[in-house]
Amino acid sequence: MFTGKLIKNEPHFRTRPDLIPKYHKYSNGTFGLFASKSMLQKMIAHAIKGNRYEVIGSLIGRSFYDNKGHYSILTNSAPAPFADVTHGTVTTTFKDEQFFKWVQEAYHPTEDILGWYHSHPMNLEGYSSIDRGNQSKWIEPYQIGLLVVCNYIQNKFTVMAYRGPESELLLPSYSVYKGGPEIEQLTEAA
Repeated sequence: MFTGKLIKNEPHFRTRPDLIPKYHKYSNGTFGLFASKSMLQKMIAHAIKGNRYEVIGSLIGRSFYDNKGHYSILTNSAPAPFADVTHGTVTTTFKDEQFFKWVQEAYHPTEDILGWYHSHPMNLEGYSSIDRGNQSKWIEPYQIGLLVVCNYIQNKFTVMAYRGPESELLLPSYSVYKGGPEIEQLTEAA
């Protein structure tokens, strides 16, 4: 759960693209989210490395608005190296929040922390009530939560997207299979 103070820039007006090469597009009709496929694959590799434990991290990118409303572009993520982890729960620590801010400032100074991600290693699709409570702390409509759902029986890994404090589901989800070219190199390196 994020407990620190989020420092952010206000979204700038910029007409949204229809698509961005190498980005997955999530939408609800008026809101658009473009997530770097390499970032999504890195998050999946983090979840696989966590095995049967949940993992958690932050999302880095920029938010914009146009005549249709807000949209966000996620370019990178940072795993939480100091998280408190059990079978079924994961919580960031103050050291994690300091680490997220350091990564953002050192490596992505023109971007913001736009949200969080975590995994469900037991194929639990969708946010739990605890997840919805955590997401409700991200009060801006362009702030994002990503959920990596791990189906080890089918070796299928799906990243679901939620936005704003209402945990609005964005579609379509992003899915890959372990052994497929999208994540094989990343899991070997992890």
